[in-house]
Amino acid sequence: MNCIITGATKGIGRAIAELFAKNGFHLAIAARNAEALNDLKADLEQRYAIEVLTFPTDLSRKTEVQRLADLIPLHW
Repeated sequence: MNCIITGATKGIGRAIAELFAKNGFHLAIAARNAEALNDLKADLEQRYAIEVLTFPTDLSRKTEVQRLADLIPLHW
């Protein structure tokens, strides 16, 4: 199963990412900080043997939200 999580590198978003990863979901994670996304990707893939796609995205920008919505289906 697959799951999309925004705000995945901090707080509630990170906790949700951890929970879904622990339960075997493959993740598409989005946040503004690309480095933090890559760090989280490496950690989750190593600990839970899942696939994690990263999408640096500023959700306050409509064009970036649309880009995210357009890209995710191309990868799954």
